[in-house]
Formats: sequence, C-alpha cells, structure tokens
Amino acid sequence: MLYDYDKETFEKIRSLPHGFYLNYDKKKNLVLTIKVLAGVLASIVKGCPITLYLIKDEKLTTLYIMDHPTMPLYFKGINFSEEDKDFKNFEAVVIDLIKAESFTLVVMNETHYQIVNSKISKKNSFNLFVKWLADGEQVFEIILSNSSFSTDNMPMYIDSFENKIWDNKLIDNKPYYKFDEYTKDGKHGYHQEFSFRNILSLYYEPNVELFHSIKKLNGEEFTDFVLMYERAIVLIESKYTISSKQTMFNKAISKAVRQLEKAETTVLEQPDSIADPKVRHALLNFEVLLKMCVFYDDGRDLSKAFKNISQSYPAQNLPLFISIDTFYQFASYIQIKNENYKYYILKNLLKIKAEYSKKNEIIIINGFNINTGVIELVR
Repeated sequence: MLYDYDKETFEKIRSLPHGFYLNYDKKKNLVLTIKVLAGVLASIVKGCPITLYLIKDEKLTTLYIMDHPTMPLYFKGINFSEEDKDFKNFEAVVIDLIKAESFTLVVMNETHYQIVNSKISKKNSFNLFVKWLADGEQVFEIILSNSSFSTDNMPMYIDSFENKIWDNKLIDNKPYYKFDEYTKDGKHGYHQEFSFRNILSLYYEPNVELFHSIKKLNGEEFTDFVLMYERAIVLIESKYTISSKQTMFNKAISKAVRQLEKAETTVLEQPDSIADPKVRHALLNFEVLLKMCVFYDDGRDLSKAFKNISQSYPAQNLPLFISIDTFYQFASYIQIKNENYKYYILKNLLKIKAEYSKKNEIIIINGFNINTGVIELVR
C-alpha cells in the first residue's frame, strides 16, 4: 500500500534532490518522508538506525541515517510547520513528533518510488525534552527507527513511458523497478546505474544529449553513459561497492579507470566503431573530452581509499571522481541558480579538471556546500 500525499506536500518533496520532510496526514498523524539514492536506501531497508537531533538555539532539525559508524549521512531541515506556541525556536511538527508514540515512515528513491511505507512505534520523549531544555546539554536525540524492512513485500513499478524514452534500453533487462531484486549478489551496481540515469535525465535530454549503455558495432560495451553538449563529450562510468574491504573498492575503481581509458582511446582513434549514429557523429566533431567516475561513498576514508589508485596511475590519466550524492546536490544547485544550467554543470566540472590537471593531482569530489555553491574535494 502506497502513502497518498496531498498535492502541496508532494510538490515540496519533489523539489528536494534528497533529504527529509515532516508533515501531517489527513487524520493529523505524523509522517516522516525520507528521499535518498540507491546506497542509502539499501542501508535504511537493512535497518540502520534513524535519529533526529535538536540543538539549542538552532532552528534547524537534523536527521541522521546511521549508515556508517563514524561518518553517518545527515540532512538538515527547516520550515516544515509554524513555530510551536509553547516552545520558541522549535517547530510544532517537531514537538508533536517528540510527543508521538508512533508515526508513518515513507522512504522513497529519486524517482519518488515508495520503497517503505510503515507505521513505526517510538517512545514519547516529551518529558526528557522538557528536562533537556533546563539542563546544560546542547543536543537532544530522538531515536526514530532501527527496524529492518527487508522482509516487507516491496512494490513493483512498471514505467512503460520511461522505457520508451530510453528506446527500451533496460537496466538489468528489466522493464520494471523492484527494489529487493537489486539487493541480490551482483545486482547492486545496476541499482546505482538506475539512480544515476534518472538523475542525469533531470538535466539532459535522453537520446539527444544523454546516452545510456552505448555499444560498439561489434556489440562490445563502450561506456555506461555518454553526455554530449555544445561540442563537449563526457564519458561516465558508475561504480557501486558495498563491501567494506579496501581491495574490493580498489578493484571497482581500477576497473572504471581502465574502462574509461579504453573508451577514450576509442573516441580518439576509432569513433566510427560506435553503433549509435548520433554519438558516432558527435565523436567526430568535439572540442573537449572529460572522463568521470561516479561512485557510492559509504563513509570510508576516501583519502586512504584512493591512495592505491593515485599511486598506480598518472594523475593526468585519471578521470574526475565524484560521489553520486555530491553530483546530485551540485547539479540541482546549478539548475536552480542558472537558466543555462546544462552549460554551467559541465563548465564547472571541466574547470576543476583543468585546474587540478595542471597540479598533477587526483580529483575526488565528495562534498558540496549548498550555502556557498562550492564543491569540496578530498585532500
């Protein structure tokens, strides 16, 4: 059973690249909606704890998804409701959540496919909250959930229109989306590929500017994605590693580097070998080429994680590495701030690549400051 949003609430959730939203349903019961990408979605379904943090003298509410013990994902939110009448600097819906003994949790992906819709029980923390207001502690924590949803019957989404847009280039040969089928061994990478294709298609037109799963005339894979805009070509590989072992991460990233090197060679030496005529034509007449590897950041120390890669390859031969969450935040910000967002998304990435290529440094992007619009690099 899917949760039925009112139009105003759903539009607010649609406007979020990812994050969370608090609202009331028609019966004035509380609803917490969390919108995340493939990797975090999998962590929530497995049962990683979800907690809400309040800080004195700060109106922002922080939601932590404890997908990593030392580097959990978090979102900050504000303006869900009016200010509470009795507790200044706190929103009424947040106070009601503190008092509540249950709420509805909806977890969805970037396409707004609902994966979890569950009634969650919790403790009424109101007395502890009042006590906290009077003591010297700065942070108040509300444990919302640590339940696993792995056994729930996941809905199946069939989107014939979406398949038609992509000329029926199906991900994992499936004309539908069903979350639990992406949790099996060897299928996790397809899940991120599904997410990233949806993200890219928000900014670039499928089969005109954005091409997925392009092959050569001999049937050999070319690359996961090709982005073409104003004589700029971007070759993209998507890598999603769920293992905490460094060797597995190295293996996945090294494979992406080799695949992109091979694709670059094809572009420069054998552009006629590409099967898609639109891509083939663009490869005969471009000015700038960017290689990009999109990866899932599971909270590991990225400076250590990429150390082996940076020592194994010359920096100028490496692609630009960017986490999928950071790319989504960055591209959404550019889209809001610039009418010609297609141009500026690529311009910023190309500028970073050019700047750090001169320094002969590996480029790992894993942060974006939404207040300043500045991309943050791993040092």
